[in-house]
Amino acid sequence: MMKNQTKSRISILSHFLISCLLILTITNQAKAQSSSLADYVILAGDNSCTSNCGVSIGPNNSITNGVVGSLNDITTSSNLEFTGDLYSLNLINLAGGNQITGSIYGANINSDTVNILNAGSGTNIGGDIKVNGDIFLNSGSVGGQVLHPSGTYYSGPAPAGGESISAVSFNSIASLPAISQFDAAGNGNIANTQTITPGAFGSVSLNGGRTLTFSGVGTYTFSKIANKGSFNTFVFDFLNNQTGIIRINVHGDVDLSKLKIVIIGGDASRIFLETHGNGSTTSSGSAFNLSGGSTGNGNESEWKGTVWAPYGTVEVGGGSDKALIEGALFSGQYVQLNNNVNLKHVPFLFCGSPITITTSVTDSIECSNPTVTITASTNANQPTISWSTNKGFIVSGETTLTPVVSSGGYYKI
Repeated sequence: MMKNQTKSRISILSHFLISCLLILTITNQAKAQSSSLADYVILAGDNSCTSNCGVSIGPNNSITNGVVGSLNDITTSSNLEFTGDLYSLNLINLAGGNQITGSIYGANINSDTVNILNAGSGTNIGGDIKVNGDIFLNSGSVGGQVLHPSGTYYSGPAPAGGESISAVSFNSIASLPAISQFDAAGNGNIANTQTITPGAFGSVSLNGGRTLTFSGVGTYTFSKIANKGSFNTFVFDFLNNQTGIIRINVHGDVDLSKLKIVIIGGDASRIFLETHGNGSTTSSGSAFNLSGGSTGNGNESEWKGTVWAPYGTVEVGGGSDKALIEGALFSGQYVQLNNNVNLKHVPFLFCGSPITITTSVTDSIECSNPTVTITASTNANQPTISWSTNKGFIVSGETTLTPVVSSGGYYKI
């Protein structure tokens, strides 16, 4: 029996290769403002936008995870529930009753002297508030620290992390996606139930109770999508392809009306819709529109995938019925969530997007504890995992995110 129990040190190196050249970041500490587009559930506005720019979130909405970002203003109505961060380059105006578990960042790049963050009564913020200017919270709570520069003020409930008056700096906000060059839209019109493979098809105008099946990964190009009537259905069938994406390019506007989504063999992280419309042909004036609605049997109007509208507004919801989104919403102008929208962040990993790998070991190898588990996580979509070691020993799980090891050494994922 050993008289002395010695602890073995484990060092972890992270390494990642996928088919696109991706930037690697390793995170083992609390995050600041994110500059990675993959972290954003909403991002709107750009430097050339002069009116109707930014993010508007209506009443009784729920957003799960991600960053809501704006190169212009962010405005919310009452009773927002959001488990993420807000990051605006200009002003942030929050109505009462907002529940935000993350942090709020206001860069105030225009050096305005009004309240840069203004929040109504009963606003509870779980993280930090970091604002380059004046801050006013009518009532509520702040779970983290409040930071603002000298010469500005904070008025509100005492923050749990205290108040810091000093110079503030911000990471760059994420860049919006590149604008794609589309192939020609083709001719014809899809008005009835149909199955299509990648190609160009003219327009889509489903008038209720119709199903359009996208069969296989690849690019589908249309002149416009103008659905009407009761629920239609889009089926995204990946045909057992484990890595490819379904991309929908639309030259004009996209009005989905009330929609049901069925995905076979994939998920929302592998669906990307880009519209070059400006809202000139939709009744809402939006380049992308999904109406709220219910089928009466528990199904709500929905979209799954990332939406990118460089030239127009992305609009979701409206009325008393819900609209459901899994994915992300990006606009060069405006993102508008009307009431009763549930938005869940499912990131699309662009080529050039950072892949994040987080690793941790919560125990030590010793005589009474001869093995430990390394825990890793990543935002990569369906990654292939491979661990190797120098001087260590992997007992099991070398192709998983949770390998078991029994010796100190250097471990590489």
